[in-house]
Amino acid sequence: MDREREVWKGNNRKTCVWLCMQFREHGLASRVVQHGETFGRQSEKSYLILVPEKDFDKARDAVAKYEERTNTRSEQLSDGLEPLVEAPVWKEDVVSMEERERSAQVALDEADMTAEVWSGQAEDGLWMIKMSLKELEIGCRAHTATDGKVSVFVALRDERAAQDVVREVRDGSPPE
Repeated sequence: MDREREVWKGNNRKTCVWLCMQFREHGLASRVVQHGETFGRQSEKSYLILVPEKDFDKARDAVAKYEERTNTRSEQLSDGLEPLVEAPVWKEDVVSMEERERSAQVALDEADMTAEVWSGQAEDGLWMIKMSLKELEIGCRAHTATDGKVSVFVALRDERAAQDVVREVRDGSPPE
């Protein structure tokens, strides 16, 4: 298993593609993880570029050259980029094969999200549930009925884990 490190993340697809092309031109392997967040009928995508740990410094230099070329710094960009900070490699920075496979299985199509795991009024915790599911990389969609009741749906394979998240948010108790 190759260890990977995050070298860039943001919601600007063109920047993501350009950086990946630069990595490829310099012989650096990279992998993009795309996340989708659905809000009613709108969806917002974010991108994360991972590189093998051995190529991290070269990839980071390419990102820095991009920032220099565009006369910007990551924290000033409006596309959601976050600044790169030199930090030690923590266990959380390493992506295991199991996590990689899980990320590849995240439902990208709303049609896959058919299992209802929560319903209620938006002010009753909708935001917290959606953010908690997102943190666990469980794709979800919310549907608002004409009476104002909101329902949250996930893919069938994520139903059990999502129900645990809903219970934890609703009851304020960690999973058993």
